[in-house]
Amino acid sequence: PTETTLFPSQSLTVKPTKLPTKQPSLQPTKQPSLQPTKHPTRHPTTKRPTRLPTTNLPTNKPTNTEVVFHVMGDIPYKISDEACLTLDLHTLAQQQLTSNTQTNFIVHVGDMQSEVTRCVENEFSSVRRLMQPSENSTVPIFMLAGDNDWNDCPQSDVAWGYFSNYLGRFEELWGEKKLNHLDVRRQSSRDENFSMYKDGVLFLGMNIVGGAVHDAVEWMERLEDNLEWFMESVNRYNIRALVIFGHANPRNVHSGFFTPLATEIENLAIPTLYMCGDSHFWGVREKFMGVDNWTKVRVDMGRYAPPVKVTVVEEEDDDLMLGVFKVECESRDTGGGCGGGAGADPTQWEQLC
Repeated sequence: PTETTLFPSQSLTVKPTKLPTKQPSLQPTKQPSLQPTKHPTRHPTTKRPTRLPTTNLPTNKPTNTEVVFHVMGDIPYKISDEACLTLDLHTLAQQQLTSNTQTNFIVHVGDMQSEVTRCVENEFSSVRRLMQPSENSTVPIFMLAGDNDWNDCPQSDVAWGYFSNYLGRFEELWGEKKLNHLDVRRQSSRDENFSMYKDGVLFLGMNIVGGAVHDAVEWMERLEDNLEWFMESVNRYNIRALVIFGHANPRNVHSGFFTPLATEIENLAIPTLYMCGDSHFWGVREKFMGVDNWTKVRVDMGRYAPPVKVTVVEEEDDDLMLGVFKVECESRDTGGGCGGGAGADPTQWEQLC
């Protein structure tokens, strides 16, 4: 009441400017400023918030973005190869139990039988029996067909039925819990083509076989489907690296896919691998098809070497393949009962296992 009578009575005096500036300014600045500055500023400076950034959880996080996988191919061709395959899978299972670096998946890039086996049903069922999950197996395996499993068979349609029945969607034998972290997808029009995505890395498995062109129309349609699957997949994610799996060591008959693919990979401008089998000998070709950010890796026949281990690192390193791919290969010990040593054509391949 006092202030209410004071303001009107002095509004026409000589000192109107002092009173409006002195009285009104005290109340707005005192009341609002005390509460926001007292409570909000104390909490950020307490011990609890400042200690959290120094814990081990954030500092160890970069190591979790390393993606590790293994690749094999052209095995088993005969009974002695089955012993190699069994040993390889057992070794990987044991490493999962003892190693700090966990493998996320394995890819078999095709040719699970010799060309002389005639693609009988027993060959497909035997491979399923050898590679299906064991008691200690925690790593899902993805299967791709090779020409020995399909188009070079006496009855290719029958052989494809066997492959689809025994080895199609093979990774699902490990259950959803082992696959959820990989965001596995299948192409709606071609179920054998798959994709995975983890920590910025996209993996694509495609039906790219070597051998004879058994059906020219089917061959071209399949190459077109593969390119569509590539485009659909790369547009779905934000990717920092790309790995494509196929069976064939590319030839002119594959140009309908690889020629436009080379342009797309060059435009993506991210480190890219194409991993295949087919030719039975290890090799690496950098700047594949003239593209700086594309390298082809051809894995050894499984008789000659265990699965290749690949680690996709988070931070680029000039000592690694394309700066992000750590590729580890080795030959089998010839005294270990698992076949002979690896071979190669030195005129075509720059790096030998």
